[in-house]
Amino acid sequence: MTAGASACTHGELIARVVALEAALVAERELTKERDQRYGQRADFQDRAVATALATAKEATAKADAATETRFEGVNEFRKTLSDQTITFARSETVNLAQGALERRVDALEKGFSNNVSQGQGAKQTWGYIVGAAGLLLAALAYFHATGSTAPAPAYYGQPMSPPPSAVTTPIKP
Repeated sequence: MTAGASACTHGELIARVVALEAALVAERELTKERDQRYGQRADFQDRAVATALATAKEATAKADAATETRFEGVNEFRKTLSDQTITFARSETVNLAQGALERRVDALEKGFSNNVSQGQGAKQTWGYIVGAAGLLLAALAYFHATGSTAPAPAYYGQPMSPPPSAVTTPIKP
């Protein structure tokens, strides 16, 4: 050994080696525990990630199902609109039919107004007929009540004969 180096005895060296071996064993156990903990953490994280992925897959499947259902409704709505488009009349056809109907309505209105006019004329005619009949009946009743006959008309400037004298016989009930 060299002159400045500390001299250790064999026993001291053995004690140091034993202490180093004990420290090495303790370090290995500590490393083993850490590896175990890190392994547990990794297992836990793997399970958490697997659970999250499974949940995400379920959510995606449900979202896909909901989207599919929604698209089925949209497709059904589109089909309904398409069916309606097929069954609806085209505007040209509707315009032609509407024009024909308007012409028919105009013709019916004219016919109705003619019938109403004729009906009013007929009512007026009947009014004149009833009025004339009433006047005739009134004249007959007057002549019957007075017992005289109607005067003869004067022909072409001939004088009228005087009315016959009124009969004064009482009317029997």
